[in-house]
Formats: sequence, structure tokens, C-alpha cells
Amino acid sequence: MDKDFSVYILKMNELINYFYMIFIDRVSDKNDLLSCFDHRQASYIFLLDS
Repeated sequence: MDKDFSVYILKMNELINYFYMIFIDRVSDKNDLLSCFDHRQASYIFLLDS
């Protein structure tokens, strides 16, 4: 995979996770930050696999 493309994917991933966190924060209580963390981990693992 192209290095620049990888960096781009990571940046987009951070942005998505940031908004995802805000969204989770608004619709539910603070405990759900844990599930947001799981979501982030999964996407990084997916990226490293490819």
C-alpha cells in the first residue's frame, strides 16, 4: 500500500472516530466511550492487516 494513501486513511479514520465519539457522547452516557475505543481499535487493526 502506498505510504501517502496510508497516512490519508489514518487521518480520515481519526476524523471519523472523533465525530463518532461526539455522536456517542450525545446519544448515550459516558460508559459508551469504551465501545468507541473498541471501534477505533478494530479500524486500526483492519488498516494494519491490509
